[in-house]
Amino acid sequence: MNDCIKDISETIDKYYRRNRSLVDTMSKAQLSLEKTIRAITKAATHCGCIEFCAKKQPCGLDETVPVLSSGSLCTECSQEVEKELGQSAFYLISLMILLGYNPIEIIERENINVRLLGKFNLR
Repeated sequence: MNDCIKDISETIDKYYRRNRSLVDTMSKAQLSLEKTIRAITKAATHCGCIEFCAKKQPCGLDETVPVLSSGSLCTECSQEVEKELGQSAFYLISLMILLGYNPIEIIERENINVRLLGKFNLR
């Protein structure tokens, strides 16, 4: 995974030239995430290939709650969601680079923090 992130970081640094400003990249990241959420919502509401139930989660930390009630993304919805997730990742990594952060270090640090707290990580 580190090689993949390192590779996309180098690609972004090399080819992401047009409108490369912090404000523009922040707005593109936000828009991209909105499109990702919309694509998942449309898979449930328009296509119907997935169903999910929004209700109060159980309080126990040991209980796991299924994400989807039923189904899996159809090919068309899966391709759309994957495309939007890819663009979201691109702009988030671009933000890290523009702000002078190393994306690999950020992801590794976050992984350590989540593992350290384990199931007590209340996110």
